[in-house]
Amino acid sequence: MNERPTVLSRERAKVVKFIVRSIDDILKKEFYLPLGLADSSKIEIKRDNQGKKYKDKVHRVQILDPATGTGTFLNETIACIKKSFVGQEGRWNNYVNEDLLPRLHGFELMMASYTI
Repeated sequence: MNERPTVLSRERAKVVKFIVRSIDDILKKEFYLPLGLADSSKIEIKRDNQGKKYKDKVHRVQILDPATGTGTFLNETIACIKKSFVGQEGRWNNYVNEDLLPRLHGFELMMASYTI
């Protein structure tokens, strides 16, 4: 009986990997962002704060997981991005602080399953 959850976990992990890789490929091929999910370019947007208008720069690629649960998608996304730093590991810590964490958003809409 213990084997079944492990098999399901591995299958879910494969599906998540496929989805994350697909998004990375789409960003590269369809949106012409050669770094895909690792893209750190910024765009300028207009904001309004209590009637005061100003321009702000935000990362072009935002990562949103509205059903974070155990964090599987965010974890796989980070792993996918980190692969693009092979041979440049010294840049990783700065990249995480400056270009990854500011655009990584995860929250859980269905909290009922976690309140029991």
